Amino acid sequence: MAKRKVIKKAPLNKRIFAFLIDWYFGWVFAAIPVGWLWNVLTREKTINTDILLFEKPYGLLAGVLGILFGIVYYYVIPLKFEGQTLGKKFLSLKITDENGEALNAKDLAKRQIVGLLLLESPLMLAGNYVTQMITMYTFDVAGTVLNWVKVAILIISCYMVVKKGTAIHDSIAHSMVIEK
Repeated sequence: MAKRKVIKKAPLNKRIFAFLIDWYFGWVFAAIPVGWLWNVLTREKTINTDILLFEKPYGLLAGVLGILFGIVYYYVIPLKFEGQTLGKKFLSLKITDENGEALNAKDLAKRQIVGLLLLESPLMLAGNYVTQMITMYTFDVAGTVLNWVKVAILIISCYMVVKKGTAIHDSIAHSMVIEK
């Protein structure tokens, strides 16, 4: 009888440190097109990442570009590089399914885009662009409500990590982070 391989989740401290690294690089990635567009349109030398300061059609364009650049960092990079973002690569971690196998593209999208960038997004610039675009077109009402809902979801996710070791984004994608 063959022994089953035991898969162990990466330690929480390494996962948090990888998250902080990814938060920084994800923020930078999402800010690149927004800051660039701001500089082109205003000829200012300062970098603005708040799409609400743009005129409407340009704010929408800046938001979409920021979200797309965020998706490149949080989804495309781990899809192409064995479940690793820069933070996970630096700490020798990777995203897998619950059996320790490579996460398929659909589940990676659930984890990274739906879970991380949309549901748990108060800390993610690319996710905040979604809220800012909704705010822009609903005169602040829906955006404010959505911000509070996202903060509540983030708090619940943090609680889940402390109690169960699994955040919302891992729960919806049936994924985990392991040491490589």
